[in-house]
Amino acid sequence: MADRCVLCRREKSSAEYCPYHSSALENLKISYKRWKDALGLNWVDFLREVSEKPETGVWAREVALHESEKRQPQ
Repeated sequence: MADRCVLCRREKSSAEYCPYHSSALENLKISYKRWKDALGLNWVDFLREVSEKPETGVWAREVALHESEKRQPQ
């Protein structure tokens, strides 16, 4: 199912994600710029922080966890 989102199996609109998860990733990237400037967090730490916040939406949380897991040493 290479043409499906890795998180929800909807049809992909990007390399890995459906339109909903792609949008969540773009929003995370925009937010990261602000967090990085304010708190000096790296991308993985930012993703961890966001995924633990109760106000983070489901799609953003799923993307944050997936993106941080991809960057963990094997």
